[in-house]
Amino acid sequence: MVNLLVAAFIGVLIRWHFLYPIPNFNYNNWLHAHSHITFLGWVFMGLIALIHVYYEKTDFFPDRKFRMLAWSILATNMGMLISFPIQGYGPVSIFFSAVHMILAIYIYSLFFPFLKRQSSLGFQFVRWGFVFMIISGIGPLALGPLVILGYKYTEWYDYAIYFYLHFQYNGFFALVILGLILHHMDHNHSLFLEKIRNPVVYGLVSAIVFTFFLSILGSDPALIFYLLGGLGAVMQVVIVILILITVLRYYVDFFHREHVYINALLIISLTCLETKLYLQFLSGIPAIADFVFQSRNTIVAYLHLVLIGFVTSFIIAWWYKLNTKPRRIYFSWSILNFIVGFVGSEIILLLYILKIFNGFELPFKILFFFSAFMLLGFGGIFAGFLKRLNINPKNS
Repeated sequence: MVNLLVAAFIGVLIRWHFLYPIPNFNYNNWLHAHSHITFLGWVFMGLIALIHVYYEKTDFFPDRKFRMLAWSILATNMGMLISFPIQGYGPVSIFFSAVHMILAIYIYSLFFPFLKRQSSLGFQFVRWGFVFMIISGIGPLALGPLVILGYKYTEWYDYAIYFYLHFQYNGFFALVILGLILHHMDHNHSLFLEKIRNPVVYGLVSAIVFTFFLSILGSDPALIFYLLGGLGAVMQVVIVILILITVLRYYVDFFHREHVYINALLIISLTCLETKLYLQFLSGIPAIADFVFQSRNTIVAYLHLVLIGFVTSFIIAWWYKLNTKPRRIYFSWSILNFIVGFVGSEIILLLYILKIFNGFELPFKILFFFSAFMLLGFGGIFAGFLKRLNINPKNS
């Protein structure tokens, strides 16, 4: 949660900079810091913590070792937080990113005996999620050689970044979240998916690989890349919708039994996931692809839809779902602030993208206001996390 607060604060700082320019403020460097703390700090550790909840009492991964690794990951996050604003992608920031990847692979090696023993469809998704996490690391590792070879200002440099982003949020994040949801379901409620396990798993894995080509359509590649990207988008929509139908059919396994705000976050998470799928499908259309790659605000809105709406909403809600009851009034106000801030900022960006504000500049004051609301909400949620909580996957 510390990383979420830091990432949100940097987001507010960037919004403030657009209103009142901060001297010597390097926007690109701070944006790198914001994205890395979000990806490698908040989301990575949030998902790892949720997985750890399901087997914290096993001998595979003692709590003491988990805490040591968590502190080590936090140290790399702080290194990135300091180095990225100063030098952007430089020797120090790349070093901390590389150490983080090594630690992430080590964590997966510790998880592997437990995950291998699990036969559920859900944990098969989680295993593939980790595979995509490791594959995504090829992107950042390629940046150094690309700069040395003189490709920094070419499409290949962009491809390396797109490669990392795609396999993180479409591979690692999405598969781990879907896996945790399916694993939590009653086995009898997921029998249909179990019967078609291989088509579901390998179909979705193939779709994730194919949809990477949607990320490079802005450079007008050969027709085959449009076809593969479109095929992946269709496969992804069909398979994930099939999973969501199964989940919502037995909603009692998914939603919290008492707390409406936790359920609101879960609904937002699934809604954003479904919206992401449709947007990816539409991005396979050449005219839409050209529009997206020429509109920075469209990309920002999409990334926030995924990272805040889908992923962050799920992590917060699922953590509390596996937990004892949160304090209703305190927790509810914090969640309400978060929802208002997120939904409000997405609406403003959407209206601007659709040219509703035609002839006007993007209303940065309103965006700053909504970003501050999100930060306030995260602060309240973090205060709740400070209390030691008794976590048990069976409590929900």
